[in-house]
Amino acid sequence: MRALVITAPGRAEVQEVPAPTPGPGEVVVDVDRAGICGTDIEIFHGEMAYLRSGHARFPMRIGHEWTGIVASVGAGTDTGWIGRRVMGDTMLGCGSCRRCRRGNQHVCAERHELGIRGGRPGALAE
Repeated sequence: MRALVITAPGRAEVQEVPAPTPGPGEVVVDVDRAGICGTDIEIFHGEMAYLRSGHARFPMRIGHEWTGIVASVGAGTDTGWIGRRVMGDTMLGCGSCRRCRRGNQHVCAERHELGIRGGRPGALAE
């Protein structure tokens, strides 16, 4: 499949990359639309704080604001998800700390931001 990959500050290219496969409890989504936000611009220019802190690195596939249709599911995932329209919530908290239990997973100290900070390697970021 083709993906836009930022390879270095100020450098991006369309590359052929392996199609994703879902791991246990995961899904693969055929993305219909993806937004480009201020975070993506900071990444492109090499100004994102996560790049300086080591939480993110190049090469990176941007597009963490997206919508699409579930195409396949991994082991242990309900097959009823296949064909459903979904959108991304890429700020995933730990689920067990006080902030997460109060519905504030976006400020969880252990959160992962898929495609930017943490997450399954290769899921969005390279």
